Amino acid sequence: MITYVTTVLKMDSSVGLTAVLVGQACAVVTIPLFALLADRIGRRPIYVVASVATIVWAFVFFALVDTRSPGLIMVAVAGGLLIFAAYSSVIGAFFAELFPTEVRYSGVSLAYNLASVLAGSLAPIIAIGLYAKFGTGYAIGAYLAVMGLISLVASLIAKETKSVDLGSVAGKGEEEVRASVE
Repeated sequence: MITYVTTVLKMDSSVGLTAVLVGQACAVVTIPLFALLADRIGRRPIYVVASVATIVWAFVFFALVDTRSPGLIMVAVAGGLLIFAAYSSVIGAFFAELFPTEVRYSGVSLAYNLASVLAGSLAPIIAIGLYAKFGTGYAIGAYLAVMGLISLVASLIAKETKSVDLGSVAGKGEEEVRASVE
């Protein structure tokens, strides 16, 4: 955000920094609130809504930022970080509950870290390339929307596990061990 504000919009870095600080403050407050909501309605609905919000906000974000209005830039960043807060509030439990206990740590660790490395490290490079090629933040917005769509499809395929006893999410090997013990 700070790079976009200073390099593309030719504004002072304090505008981007302030927007990020305000957005992070919003995220810090809302992460536990989203987590409480997820405990009531499930992790999957929060993840689905965050994915849809990503698809929409990807374009709204650049429309707001490109106004060069510091207030609207803050709204754009705060909105994006609220979506981040929704994802962050459920990702640990949501991912953990998808794997049987015998492979839970490995499954979550592998999925989370591979996604972080592949998506997190490549996203800025892809964003710079898209802006260089198309000369507009909307190209980056389209990329973000595609990532949101991938998250949406994945979350719709995944099972809701809010009310599932994690002991019952056992793999074949664990069931055999339980049967032999009983």
